[in-house]
Amino acid sequence: MLHSVGRQMSTEAWRQAAYELLPAFRDRVEAAEDVSMFWIELWDCEVEGVENQSLSDAKIASLFRFASWCLLSDDEKCQGAAIVNFYEMIPTNLSIRQNLTKHLSVDDFIGLQRLFEHNLSKAEHAEFVQEFMTKAKSQPNSGI
Repeated sequence: MLHSVGRQMSTEAWRQAAYELLPAFRDRVEAAEDVSMFWIELWDCEVEGVENQSLSDAKIASLFRFASWCLLSDDEKCQGAAIVNFYEMIPTNLSIRQNLTKHLSVDDFIGLQRLFEHNLSKAEHAEFVQEFMTKAKSQPNSGI
């Protein structure tokens, strides 16, 4: 317990943000070596892993909030970890991909669009963009 208290007193900015934005994943935050390993474990165990049946919309929304925090932080390691271990992986996860318009505005999607290319062919990327834009157009208040 004393180790945990000492760690919290000198908590890195990413860890403090994760505690606030990802309360459901507190154990993973505490166990993570660094922000890169945290994102890798989150994706592998929570998003893609056997535990993903419990990944509610609220949990997914919290992942997007934390990813946004990382991307906007001044810490290049946080930015890189969110890009490589979250945003670039989004097109590969069907459950997140199907509901992406719930979590990203059209403007945010357009701003992040190039990040989604990494794990897709050109044709797959074009299909992914078209899929998102079609869903966004069909939703009220989508801004399109």
